[in-house]
Amino acid sequence: MRQRRRLAASMVPVWFVLSIIMVAAGSCAAPSARQRASPSAASHARLKVISIPLRGEVDDLAAGGGYVWAFVRDTGVLVRIAQRTGKVQRFALGAWRRMPVVDAATQGAVWLANQHSTHPDLIRVSAATGRIVARPPVPGRSGPIWGLTAAYGSVWILAPDAASPPGWRVLRLNPATNRVDKISANIAGTQFTGHTASIWADAGKIWVTGSQDTIVSLNPRTMAMHTTPTAGLSEGLAFGGGDAWQLANDRPGLSMIDPRTGRAIKTFTVPPPSATGDDQAVVGIGLLWVFRGSDLTVLSRSSGQAVGSSRVQPLAGSFGTAALVIGRTLWYLAQAPNGTSIDRVDVSAARAVASWAGSSSLSPLALRDCTGFGNRTRTISLGI
Repeated sequence: MRQRRRLAASMVPVWFVLSIIMVAAGSCAAPSARQRASPSAASHARLKVISIPLRGEVDDLAAGGGYVWAFVRDTGVLVRIAQRTGKVQRFALGAWRRMPVVDAATQGAVWLANQHSTHPDLIRVSAATGRIVARPPVPGRSGPIWGLTAAYGSVWILAPDAASPPGWRVLRLNPATNRVDKISANIAGTQFTGHTASIWADAGKIWVTGSQDTIVSLNPRTMAMHTTPTAGLSEGLAFGGGDAWQLANDRPGLSMIDPRTGRAIKTFTVPPPSATGDDQAVVGIGLLWVFRGSDLTVLSRSSGQAVGSSRVQPLAGSFGTAALVIGRTLWYLAQAPNGTSIDRVDVSAARAVASWAGSSSLSPLALRDCTGFGNRTRTISLGI
């Protein structure tokens, strides 16, 4: 395979190679000098893989309406990144500075919830101007909003419930009216320090996982609830494509869990747990992204075969979503040398270049650091 790629490189005219180098020379998109002039070198000019410094801590990532959103707690700045172009816009929200915030995004709006409040505190911000346009009333006085997600035409709110024993409730908010129009029954769970809960939207349902031995699913229309027992705490699960995935923290395994039964369907072999514990699995379309500290491994979701790996900046800690996949692009909060950054890894362009090269062989995926500490391009080979 490598022999065929070298042959293809030798057939590229010299003037074509020089033109690529001249165009890329002054840009952060410039390929590494170690990369040879070949179809794969051209792919780096087409890949939009960036690292965006945030200058502070971020608690949650959200995506919607063509943007990725992050609120920087230290500076009180809301960061908007265009998914297609990577253009960055920053909006000041000084009143929420130093507040841990969870967020969700819909078309034309981003929704922020203050996790330091004694009661549910939610604001709606215009995606175009970055200004607060509404403060929707959210029922309940038992604690702050713990999680947000946007799906099925609604914003979904996970908040503590004052029932005995204490637990959680899911509230459905209509963006057209800025009003909560449906509330779930109590979801059993604990709210003590160190215990968490997460809300997910996947496969036409709303899912709640956390510091309880259950997976809870809700019908988005009726709020009818189904509870599935699990072998252990469900807080480490990740959802995608109708399945849940559990990354083992004591062995090199990633298991597919049927959320309707709580049973493992199959287990893939992955790298062993990292010494730092910065480990997470992220589910995408056709791919699984597995972080083990500074090692990122990309797996085929159907076969479990490792199709790529690379050393990367490790995941940054967060209360909410630290990584998400949009189409075939991974966005994640990274521990950069100068603080937290958002790193974007785009797979779709690598796939297109493989087609351009006239081959279905492994294609390069560049992961670039443009944080101001040097432009470094690392390459993963992906068989997609």
